Amino acid sequence: MVRLSLLNGLRAGALAIALTGLGQTVSATENQSIVLERSAQKWPLTTVHINGIETQALVDTGATVALIDQAFLDRGEAQTGPFGETSVLGIGGRRVYPLHTLSQVRAGPHIWQDVRAAVTPERVDLAPYNVLPTSMFEGDIVDFDFAKRRLRIYSGTPRRISNARRNRIDFVAQDGLIFIPIKINGVRGQALIDTGAEASFVNRSFARQSGAEMNRDMAKLIEGSDQEKQLAVPYKFRDLRFGSAQIDRFQIPVLDSRLFDELGYGDAPMMVMGMDLLSRFRLQIDRKRQRVTFLSRELDREDLFARPSISRARDSIDP
Repeated sequence: MVRLSLLNGLRAGALAIALTGLGQTVSATENQSIVLERSAQKWPLTTVHINGIETQALVDTGATVALIDQAFLDRGEAQTGPFGETSVLGIGGRRVYPLHTLSQVRAGPHIWQDVRAAVTPERVDLAPYNVLPTSMFEGDIVDFDFAKRRLRIYSGTPRRISNARRNRIDFVAQDGLIFIPIKINGVRGQALIDTGAEASFVNRSFARQSGAEMNRDMAKLIEGSDQEKQLAVPYKFRDLRFGSAQIDRFQIPVLDSRLFDELGYGDAPMMVMGMDLLSRFRLQIDRKRQRVTFLSRELDREDLFARPSISRARDSIDP
């Protein structure tokens, strides 16, 4: 998860990689659902209890380590640490966050003990929520039903939904993150599935190779969690294809950021697929078979990005 914040109040989107184990699951029964709260950003937020304290957390496919802010840590009494550090990736480079151990984390029927979590060193607007990576949940299938505001974790195969289009795509797991193959304007690239990103964006390589048209009038100045600033410029693209789905005539921001280099995509086309797109589907992640299924009763061909926007991206935690 990469966290970016727009100076004008919009947000930007992203990803994270873990340093240590998450902890021990002591209770996680099959076929149990977790209620997702309403969010203006369409994030999958849920109520959790961390060391007995009730709060909200974002369930994030773009993170592989739990994240809490310092203000919340100060309220708890049953945590220890720090135990080492983790590198946090921002648009201008890396920052180092301390790791603490939380005695217990509970989300619905799922309970974990001795959870290692990265702690933001100061309370800032960039980190209003705690983060639970989907890797904390045991089970073959991670099933985000955004329309019904439910997250289901279960074993077996993804549930079939009557009268819904199924778009199944094999994914590649890279350092715990989920990448699927896509095409933009006919150019092949990779897209990170990131439920922690409010909106989608691409790197400079994708814009250049696809011959996209710049919309400089809509440019926005952004500030990352590392306090670095840069200009995010929306580009106009002809079409986006992933599996059997196609989206025509859309605009999304292009970021010229070092975070893509850190992920190994400095010169290779890459997209971060955020909640502006993911929330249009029921998203089923089959971790056993390494396949993502997009279920939708909507038309595949539609302009999902009617207005260019930049999502909130959270800090990327790397080993």
